[in-house]
Amino acid sequence: MWHWDEKAASLEYCIDNNAGSSYQFRIAQFSEGGGDFFRVLKNDDILISLPAIYRMVFVLSGDTLIYAIPNTKGGATVVAFDLKQKVRLWESVLQGVPSELKTSKNRLILELANNAIKICEDTGFARFVEFLSLTTGASVGKKVFP
Repeated sequence: MWHWDEKAASLEYCIDNNAGSSYQFRIAQFSEGGGDFFRVLKNDDILISLPAIYRMVFVLSGDTLIYAIPNTKGGATVVAFDLKQKVRLWESVLQGVPSELKTSKNRLILELANNAIKICEDTGFARFVEFLSLTTGASVGKKVFP
């Protein structure tokens, strides 16, 4: 149930891991001195553009992009976005580990697991796994590991 691959907890890994799909993934600088943006394209058409937030990760399920952005106090916001329709399907806020174990250094890994998304979180003090429904974003199970 719990495993950790340090490389998988990065946006660059997620881009490389999804390179064979029909979508292109890019990190681009918005403007001189501005922040970076993570973009998903198809045939050079930008389907979604998001701030490339440190420790952001994603996974692709067909035409659905599921991405997670760690919150500064632990946990994360997970969003499903339909790339064909260009519409947000759902958003779910993970509670993550108990408040006394939360840090701003949390790292995430997303994986597909049947009809769910598996989110592993490592804060440095505790480990957490949660499963969300792929269709609704509702939590279908979670566990904190010491």
